[in-house]
Amino acid sequence: SARARDLGPRSARHARAGRGAMGRKKVATAAAAQGNRPFCYFCDRTFEDESILIQHQRAKHFRCPECDDTAVRGKCESVQGLIVHTLKVHNKTLARVPNALQGRENPELNVYGMDGVPAEVLKARGIEQHVP
Repeated sequence: SARARDLGPRSARHARAGRGAMGRKKVATAAAAQGNRPFCYFCDRTFEDESILIQHQRAKHFRCPECDDTAVRGKCESVQGLIVHTLKVHNKTLARVPNALQGRENPELNVYGMDGVPAEVLKARGIEQHVP
């Protein structure tokens, strides 16, 4: 029909039915939906995929609290980078990971994305440990 052609990529069947999106709706509990989604070890937020998680960690946990927010330096790629930056630029040791929950602020843990997350934390969330 002419109406179906005007709608672009949507099929004529959907145009006739007056429906928007195609496909079945996902029926899952919130817990099951978040079960295998990547999460931030430092603050416990969940994310759609690991690349978004890494962007979050760079912005919230790998950024130097001593440096001005507008400064380019102090925006580190990892906790290890932040440790080195803090030592070289500020002559201090990094005491805790910025914006981390209590008990998860240890900068000695080498956590990047989902790599390095302690096995007991993964097990508590029901996630199989990732073995590279």
